[in-house]
Amino acid sequence: MIKKIGKGILFFLMFIMVSLKIAMGTEANIEVSPVQPVVGENFNLKFRVNLTNANDEPNISFDPGTAEVLGKESTGLSIQTVVINGKFTTIKEMVVVYEMISSRPGKVKISDIKVEGKNGSIKIPDVIINIVEQEKVDRQGDVFVLAISSKKRVYIGEGFNVDYYLYFRVPAGAKEISEFPKLNNFTKRFQTPTEGNERVEYNGDSYVRQKIYGARLYAMQEGKQYIDPIKLKVQYSSAGQDNSTNGFGFAFRQYRTGVFSSKKLEISVLPVPLDNRPKNFTGLVGKHEVKFSLGETKFLVNQPIEYSLEISGSGMLESYEPPKIFSHDNLESFDTKSDFEEQGSNLSRKKFEYTTLPRGPLTLADHELEISYFLPDENRFEVKKIKIPTIRVEGEMAMPHAASSTAAPSADDIKVNDKLNGTPSAKEIKSIELLPIYLNEETFHLFNIKTVQKILFLLNLVLVLSLVPYKKYFFSDIDIEARSILSSIYKKNINYQKMFVLINYIAEKRGYIKLNGFEIPDILRSLKLSDAATGYFINLFETLEKMSYEGKVISKNIGIEKKFFKELEFFLRNK
Repeated sequence: MIKKIGKGILFFLMFIMVSLKIAMGTEANIEVSPVQPVVGENFNLKFRVNLTNANDEPNISFDPGTAEVLGKESTGLSIQTVVINGKFTTIKEMVVVYEMISSRPGKVKISDIKVEGKNGSIKIPDVIINIVEQEKVDRQGDVFVLAISSKKRVYIGEGFNVDYYLYFRVPAGAKEISEFPKLNNFTKRFQTPTEGNERVEYNGDSYVRQKIYGARLYAMQEGKQYIDPIKLKVQYSSAGQDNSTNGFGFAFRQYRTGVFSSKKLEISVLPVPLDNRPKNFTGLVGKHEVKFSLGETKFLVNQPIEYSLEISGSGMLESYEPPKIFSHDNLESFDTKSDFEEQGSNLSRKKFEYTTLPRGPLTLADHELEISYFLPDENRFEVKKIKIPTIRVEGEMAMPHAASSTAAPSADDIKVNDKLNGTPSAKEIKSIELLPIYLNEETFHLFNIKTVQKILFLLNLVLVLSLVPYKKYFFSDIDIEARSILSSIYKKNINYQKMFVLINYIAEKRGYIKLNGFEIPDILRSLKLSDAATGYFINLFETLEKMSYEGKVISKNIGIEKKFFKELEFFLRNK
């Protein structure tokens, strides 16, 4: 009996306390969702507030501690009438949600919590939230990121694809890559995926899959290599169904934001076999096609000879050097232009355009150009033989003019001047010509031999200067491939691939093997450039790399500081 009386008194006191709170005009409580938030993921601090004034709006304040407030939203409203102390009272109930995030694990203290209304205010005790590390949370496989490699075992120089996918079986919203994979030990071609979802089965469960990122990779170092993970920030539903948990009869979906990371992949990289390796093997792996083009086969002395070689296939053509096709003492070679183009996700094409100038008559016999590559699936080498036709050059060899215009006239000159009104022979004219002149049967009168000499010299100079690209004089001691890249960059035709090949070329000259895992910034710092040049190139490379991530191939809006590139040229020169 006494116990029943005691319980009745306790209940009565609790009822009085609740009634007093409502009478004061404000009542509030707090919920944390999820109960154990994850580092780097958004969580909600949900306030349920009761107000006795239908026109009242609560003013909520608190100290978030080490957490950060991202936003605020009112998610529900309910108005009901109750009887308090024999009077009808309208109660307005609201739900106010603060979206928050914590960047480190541990306990977060939410303190100094106040809820104020027109008819009063209350202070709520401190709330302690336990922030846990991502590895300790069981996501139940609703959302995850997976890296898939087309091959797990490759040869040095063999191309393979790596694709990063987002798998989800609950509604997923906004997605953002928070950290790209480095892939330092690989030469890479970035691929921008097209938008689109596909339904797949994974471990017996049905998921929707979306490709987030992809790259074509070429391993440059043998042994065990690793595909770096990608980190993806995803907004997704915390449940597969709509939830009516707000207490107001309205259904809404609860979303949260999480950072997901794929697992690191291991790739076994094998060296290309030495057995039966052709002498002219240049490192291409995979099937390739080669095309040679030459318009004509008969030329005159000093007539440019232009021809091209095009090679396409699955190998790493970015660093493939142009093979020598014609060689002769009377042939002067100019810069070989190269053009690289990706053709889909697996193939690429590289075209070389050659220009040579014959300085004398010659005959080059037909021969075969051999280009070899390794076929990894068949574990054998294949040699592609390209037929090169015979070339003939006719005419007189160009002779340099030995004496200056101020030198005393020679006996031959005097002899010619004595015959100003006569018809000089071809033999007499030959001694002063710089270009081959073919005389017709008509009479050729010379009124002043020195004037003719000057005219011929100027014509020859203009012709030679028009045939020799200006960059030959500035880059003459830099190899053809590097010269071509520099010339293109100076024309503001710059991209990530060109800068990578240029720095890789310097790295090879300094004894590194295809960067060998060294970071580009480390190589730039090792060159002992000026501080301004080092900073410029590091920032430039990071900008170009980011552009490649975003699928931007070439930009003419990037500032080219030639004074810094001149410093870089020192390390490209042949010493």
